[in-house]
Amino acid sequence: MSEREKKLAMIVGGLLGLVALFFGYQRLDSSTTRRENELAAVQAKIDELEKERRRGSSAAVKLNEFEKQSLPRDRELAVRQYDAWLTQTIEKIGFKERTVKFLGASPQQFNTNALKFQIYAQGNIAQLTEFLYEFKAANMLHQITSMPVKPVADSRDLKIDITIEALALSNGPPQLDAANRRKPPDKSLQQYADAIVGRNIFAPPNNPPRMASISDKRVSLGDRLSVQAEGNDSDPLDSLSYSLGEPAPSGATIDPQSGEIRWSPRENGTYDFAVRVTDDGFPAKSVQQTFRVSVVDPPPPPPIVQREPPREERPRLQFDEAKHTYLVATI
Repeated sequence: MSEREKKLAMIVGGLLGLVALFFGYQRLDSSTTRRENELAAVQAKIDELEKERRRGSSAAVKLNEFEKQSLPRDRELAVRQYDAWLTQTIEKIGFKERTVKFLGASPQQFNTNALKFQIYAQGNIAQLTEFLYEFKAANMLHQITSMPVKPVADSRDLKIDITIEALALSNGPPQLDAANRRKPPDKSLQQYADAIVGRNIFAPPNNPPRMASISDKRVSLGDRLSVQAEGNDSDPLDSLSYSLGEPAPSGATIDPQSGEIRWSPRENGTYDFAVRVTDDGFPAKSVQQTFRVSVVDPPPPPPIVQREPPREERPRLQFDEAKHTYLVATI
């Protein structure tokens, strides 16, 4: 074999080796990819099973929580105790013309009873907000299914019709322990009232009251100060109340109904008063007036005039007729 043939054979052999190496790599790469895909499929299955396990665990936790929030498992007891809780709640809030009515029960899956109640009541927007807050804070398995609200003419009150559905699970508690299961929302009642009552959609905007200005006063030490604050409101349904704001001298008082300010100063000086009048609209609004009181020494007493003692007057001589009378007799 010539040198040329040897080189050609080496080149052909090298090419065949490269081809064999290429196909071997392709087979190895295909096998590796297949195994990686199989591993990915297995891992996806494991992940799906783990999700199912977590969902099952979460469902078990929720079911346990629902059982704690459930009404008593005994239907008759659940109706009686939940009715009592509703009645006590609306009485505490101060609803007028209030009525709680049990509408009936409907069986559900898994031996569960859905109990339906209805509340008829009359109250203002602040009371309705408080009821909704207490309903949420009760931490019971209940919901409001409807709540028509209608304003009452010439009044701040609303006619309220609330339909409620509550669940009594077969594994629920034996008794309705409303006090211990209570769980208030994250926000306070005042925060909800500021957001809801402050935007009272059932009445026109509340106008602030007005108060007449009070002139500065001057009082003598030892005397009692009496000042009358006078407020009025353009809203015919509003009632006014008076209070002292800051600053207010120690010992000063005000009648919240009449607005009369009373104060007995103890030392001389200049004192600032702030008087506030507040209406009872939704939301309540107020205005304030300030005035100044100067306490001074009392005026000096009037001079004492020394009066001379009265002189004794001699008695006047009176004409005595008997003394100058003579008796003359004739015999």
